[in-house]
This record gives sequence, structure tokens and C-alpha cells, in this order.
Amino acid sequence: MQGDHKDPATAIPIRGDGLQLDEHRDVQRLHWRLERGLWVGFGIFVAAALLGFTGAGGWAADRTLTVGAAEVEMPRLARWQAADRMDVRFTTEADAYVVTLEPAFLDAFSIETVTPRPNRETSRGGLLVLEFDAGAGAEISFSIRPRSPGLPRYRLGVGAADAEVWTLVLP
Repeated sequence: MQGDHKDPATAIPIRGDGLQLDEHRDVQRLHWRLERGLWVGFGIFVAAALLGFTGAGGWAADRTLTVGAAEVEMPRLARWQAADRMDVRFTTEADAYVVTLEPAFLDAFSIETVTPRPNRETSRGGLLVLEFDAGAGAEISFSIRPRSPGLPRYRLGVGAADAEVWTLVLP
């Protein structure tokens, strides 16, 4: 048959193991490097998620602040439109407990529930002031939901003290 013979100059070389393959080693090396780089990136992403850097709980997702005579546990990283919690634990006894929220907090988060219910809610100079009975317990829990992604900054007041706080809201 004519045309079955190949030109020896273009013949595919035979490897030492007896295989005759048309290899493109540079392309294969590039593919291996890319694949290993992607596996490393995936591993870093999984580790970040486990530590809480995706806002779904974990070491990095929450923080505890001391504001006056209370400890406030709240999200450092939150997910947009996902329910979250802010807990205020008072460390000293008082006749009444007061939590003050500024408009920037109310713009950034919607408050779905407050447990226990405040005894009195007032507005002073644009601030929402929530007053609780001392008999209501030494812990107040807010169920909050971020309104939009971003980095809102706001002041959080507990009693006579307040603190500048931020929360990174991820989409």
C-alpha cells in the first residue's frame, strides 16, 4: 500500500520504556503547575472558611468587646441578608440596663427580635435608646440581619460607655 510508510525525520521517537508517544513536555509541566497551584488555592480557601473568614461562624467571624460594664459578643464578619446575633452580657448589677444604638447601626442592620423585650424604647437625638429592667436578667440578645454588603461603622452604647465598632458584611 502506498502512503503507509512514514518519513523517518518526522517519526515519533520511542521512549526508553518502549512507548512511542508524541509528548509535549512543556505543556504538561504547565498543566501540572497550574493544577497544583489551584489545589493550594483551594486548600487556603477551605482553611479560611474553617477559621470563619467567610462569615459563617468560627474564630474570625465573631468578636467580644468590653463596653463599660458589659461584654458584647457580635459579628466581625457577617453575610448579607443572613440572620446573626448580638449578645450583651452585663457584668455588674444595676437598677436598669441601657443599650444605645445610633442611626448608622440601624441603617446597616435590621433588628428582628430583642430578648428580653425592652421595658422602654425612646429616641434621643437620633439615637435609639433601649432600657431593660434589672430583673430581666444580665443578658440581652438581639437577632440582627445585615441590610447590604459593605463595611458599616457605628457606635454602640452600653450604659454610659460607648465604642466605635465595624462589621464586614460579605455578599
